[in-house]
Amino acid sequence: MWEAIQKFFAGILAFFMGLFGLGKPALPSYLNLQYGASSSQVLDMYLPDKAENLKQSVNAVLYIHGGGYDDAVGDKKNYTQDCKDKAAAGLLTATMNYRLIPEGATFETALADVTSALQLMKDKAASMGITIHKVALQGVSAGGHLTLMYAYKNYAVSPIPIAFCVGQVPRTNLLEMHKAPLLGDLWGRMTQLAMLPPGESLTEDNLQDYAAYLTPYSPLYLADENAPPTLLCFGSKDPFIPYKNGTDMDARLTALNIPHEFFTYPNSDHFLNGDPKVEKQFQDAFSAYVQAYMK
Repeated sequence: MWEAIQKFFAGILAFFMGLFGLGKPALPSYLNLQYGASSSQVLDMYLPDKAENLKQSVNAVLYIHGGGYDDAVGDKKNYTQDCKDKAAAGLLTATMNYRLIPEGATFETALADVTSALQLMKDKAASMGITIHKVALQGVSAGGHLTLMYAYKNYAVSPIPIAFCVGQVPRTNLLEMHKAPLLGDLWGRMTQLAMLPPGESLTEDNLQDYAAYLTPYSPLYLADENAPPTLLCFGSKDPFIPYKNGTDMDARLTALNIPHEFFTYPNSDHFLNGDPKVEKQFQDAFSAYVQAYMK
């Protein structure tokens, strides 16, 4: 009798632990993997299962954090939960840090860091007998800019074929920037990142004068007929990134016949946290893109 009661309550406990995700073994993870000499050049990687169970090739996602290419806000841990969620859904995932303004970063060093991070993902997986088939790139704000810039500019040199990319509130046109509260030294940062000649600097009024330095790092001008499928997310109340950066990018991809979806978050600012229904639509679209473009 007592044994039956114990089994009954053990069953109830197991049910509720499973319901809330308790008691499940943690997915294999590899934290702070170094892909370069700088302490900023690290990534965290999560496997969808034990390496010995992954006999076939897997698909991957690399997340790139935002923060204005500065070190005050952004960090790879911002995407930790996304990594765990997508790994639980069967994808190998990683979230990366990269060199920032205080280390003398430029757009070129950021692009190089993405290549190195992808190479490390590929090599680390290979060391465990795992082949990465394709990768999706996803980033927010500055990370969204870097994601689109890399996918459109460097797709041919990516160590892993890019299946699709996701830009969450990315800056797509450096010729259309505006000063906003809390942005800090925006013009100084952009002057460094775009590698203007010594002694010259950007201002709100001279962007067009430096088009030759800015368009090579603007996704709007980088996208061509080889651009990968793209998901775009923009908040119509964003005080930092002009909403026009989104509508112009949408129009450009449409003109190029690039498969893409454009999600407007009508009640959201830069953090896209005011439109749960739109966020659900975006997450469903992400899953659909995995099925369509990671075959």
